[in-house]
Amino acid sequence: MRIFEVRHGQTLPKSYYLNNPSLPTGDSGLSDLGKEQARLAGKRSKELKFDGIIFSSPYDRTLNTANIIAEEVGAKVIPLNCIREISNAKEPRERSAGSGAEIIKKCPCVDAELDKNYTWYDEREEGLADVIDRLKDGLKPILEGLPKDKDVLLVTHAADSVA
Repeated sequence: MRIFEVRHGQTLPKSYYLNNPSLPTGDSGLSDLGKEQARLAGKRSKELKFDGIIFSSPYDRTLNTANIIAEEVGAKVIPLNCIREISNAKEPRERSAGSGAEIIKKCPCVDAELDKNYTWYDEREEGLADVIDRLKDGLKPILEGLPKDKDVLLVTHAADSVA
């Protein structure tokens, strides 16, 4: 099993999500450059003969990055709540990428349960150790259950990349 990790592509300015109440705070879409970065990551993955599954944060920018890569390599994308932006919540809050059906409308390569709401909770502020624990607890059972001859690509955020 080869495990690859890529951070989402460049995002649109903050004003994009600040003026769009339907998006969780901080969930900006990809800029044109970000889309091109994702295409290039997909082309490179294809050159490396990527053969497996893509796991992505449920944020818009990561799902769009993953979807573009998946189109290049012919893979499916599975959204995982354990892969997400670091929480800076001072008090608990709910965030959602929407239902599986809503996600698939935007990102057709996503393999999501249509009726499931891809919601996660920011229960408290996180440090790097918290992000490491969250990723380890969420990814370990999934990776252990996959065939050893399949590749894995994780589409993440900056804190996940560091962790």
